[in-house]
Amino acid sequence: IPEDRFSPGQKEAMDQAMEIGIASARRITARLRPPLLDHLGLQAALEYFGQQWTRLAGLAFAVDVRDHEKLKEEQALALFRIIQEAATNVVRHAQASGMTLKGQVSQGQYLLEIADDGKGLDESRTRPGAIGMVGMRERALILGGAMEVESGKGQGTRLRVMFPLDNPHEVPRTTQ
Repeated sequence: IPEDRFSPGQKEAMDQAMEIGIASARRITARLRPPLLDHLGLQAALEYFGQQWTRLAGLAFAVDVRDHEKLKEEQALALFRIIQEAATNVVRHAQASGMTLKGQVSQGQYLLEIADDGKGLDESRTRPGAIGMVGMRERALILGGAMEVESGKGQGTRLRVMFPLDNPHEVPRTTQ
């Protein structure tokens, strides 16, 4: 459409709307796949995330993630998303002052532990329709992993997420 068909005010409004749309698309893209995860790896992305949570939520955040380079991209992304959901749950429900993340290779799988020092889970008070824990478990299962939850009243909560380091979705090749 030729530019002279719009009044100066209309053109300016359209340009602003396009800029807002582009900025929104960039924010959404960054949320879907954090650039730090691609460029610097899981440890750096989690350290940055932890700094943000410390600043925004007042939650002490410790990260010790080793061997993360052995994870496939989709596993690292799934762990990052699980940690985001866990941190949100801690801030909303746990009344915790701190959260720790520890990850490493153990017995042919990647093991990540997410722990908080909050009040613990009360399974009987789970909100109907709440999908946080279900979503975290499903993220792990989709990639051949698993998630365990350990919690006691007044003892905080510990999540263990495990991913196999081989490819569980790969069809074994036979030689002929």
